Amino acid sequence: MNQPLIVSTVLGASAVLLGAYGAHGLTEKFSDFPRMERAYNHAVDYQMYHSLVILILGIASFIPNIRLPRYFWLSFSGSILFFSFPIYFWVFGGPEWVLKFTPWGGVGLCISWLLLVRLAWINRDLK
Repeated sequence: MNQPLIVSTVLGASAVLLGAYGAHGLTEKFSDFPRMERAYNHAVDYQMYHSLVILILGIASFIPNIRLPRYFWLSFSGSILFFSFPIYFWVFGGPEWVLKFTPWGGVGLCISWLLLVRLAWINRDLK
């Protein structure tokens, strides 16, 4: 079972659904709170972009001899949860203090990207 592919498809599909709901079901709320709309749209965008990275990592695991430690895709997944989901929770009526988790998710996303250097190093001998 290719867990990164499963996680990326669930996160990608939920990004599409949340984006559609934001575009069609939250217009009244967003007209009153433009800051909320910007935050929500960023959360959906970042979730989709990084779901695609996880998808690519899952596909890369099918390449013979490539070593893909589990923590690569888990770091992206966890960072998405810490970045995007507090914003969704806040928009859907949660307290504003949940937004304090979002910067940690952003730091996690940066670290996840930097971990890709490690992936390149681990697989440097592949031709």
